[in-house]
This record gives sequence, structure tokens and C-alpha cells, in this order.
Amino acid sequence: MIQFGEIYKGGFTMPRPPKFGEEEQERLFDQGLKRCTGCNIIKPLSEFYKRTDGHTKYGYASQCKQCTIDRTISYHKTEQGREISRAAINRYFKTEKGKYARKKWEQNNKLKMQAHHAVSHAIENGEIEKPNTCSECGAACNPQSHHWRGYAKKHWLDILWLCQECHTKKHH
Repeated sequence: MIQFGEIYKGGFTMPRPPKFGEEEQERLFDQGLKRCTGCNIIKPLSEFYKRTDGHTKYGYASQCKQCTIDRTISYHKTEQGREISRAAINRYFKTEKGKYARKKWEQNNKLKMQAHHAVSHAIENGEIEKPNTCSECGAACNPQSHHWRGYAKKHWLDILWLCQECHTKKHH
């Protein structure tokens, strides 16, 4: 059975439970509590992000932090979410602040940059072939090169081809 706020195959959520009264909201807030509109659980205010934009009466988000995180992760797994994220990243790196951040990262990660370029050149020269699947989970994707033995020059081409999800797991 699908619970309130759960996502099912169509990507839609069940309708939220009916809003509770203003009196209950005030009573809970006076006790330092709030009901999450995502999971419908009463939680301490510390479990909610603060909002200073004036859109809420009490200055806290309507969903708890965990529901907000879950909703954000689910959204970013959709094609629309990925497109919007990529567009935002591209816009950022076109700004002066983004250009500076990229340049600073490149200066602080010279070996990583050299290893990345070595892989690109090896693909272009036919020394290595880039597959269409992740070597970890087998998913069809445009895999990323994971330098599993480090970034020393002798290991630049010692790579695993991983999807973004598996690559992130390897680094975290």
C-alpha cells in the first residue's frame, strides 16, 4: 500500500493528508514542534530547515529535513532534474566566480587533471576503448573513468569505467 508522500512508478505522489488547523500549528509551535507535511509526523523544529523568505508564517519549511532530502534526491534522479542540474552547473561555471573556482580547483588538483587528460588522449588515440556500461553495476550509461590506483603518472590509465552513481559511492 502506498503511503502519503510515497512516489510510485508514474512519478506522482499520493495526495497529502488534509491540512490541520491553525490552532494545532500554534500549539505545536509553542512547544517547539511542527508537523511535517511530507511524512505527517510531529517533529522538533530543529528537524526543519529555516526559511527567511517570508513565505511561511513561522519561518520553517513545511517538510522536515529528511523529507526534503528524499524529495530532492528523487527529483534529481529524473531526466528533468538532471537537465536542470546540468544547466545550473554550466551557468555557474560561466560566471566569474565559477571560472575562478574551476581554475583554483585545477591548480590544487594538477595530477587529477593530468590523469583526466591522459585518459582522454588515450581514447582519442585508440589506446583504450571506452565502454557503454558501468563495470561495477553493469548499467548502460556514459561511464566515468575512476582512477582506482591513484593519480600517480604510472597509474593514469589504470581505470575502472563507472556510472556516476557507482563513481560517487567509490569516493564517499
